[in-house]
Amino acid sequence: MVDRDQLLTDAQRLSVNGMFCIVRRPFRQLLSIHALAERCGIMRYEPLCFILMSHRKKRDYHAVFNEVRRCCRDQGQVRLGGDSLADVPTRV
Repeated sequence: MVDRDQLLTDAQRLSVNGMFCIVRRPFRQLLSIHALAERCGIMRYEPLCFILMSHRKKRDYHAVFNEVRRCCRDQGQVRLGGDSLADVPTRV
């Protein structure tokens, strides 16, 4: 089992993916965040967390990214899909 804290510490980049077809009401989207890290000598994306979203509004994504940012605060420079987590706006 992968230690998620260690995975986050080792991550060079975070990637976000949204899936719409696999969730049922009241949810609208399954948002997943994956960390790019080296495991067993191979660079690969490992699942970090899954979020069930009941709305797809800008403020909902901001709330999710603010929580991810809070969890990452002491983990060093982690990048989210090419943009630093520090660059993701905290307010709508």
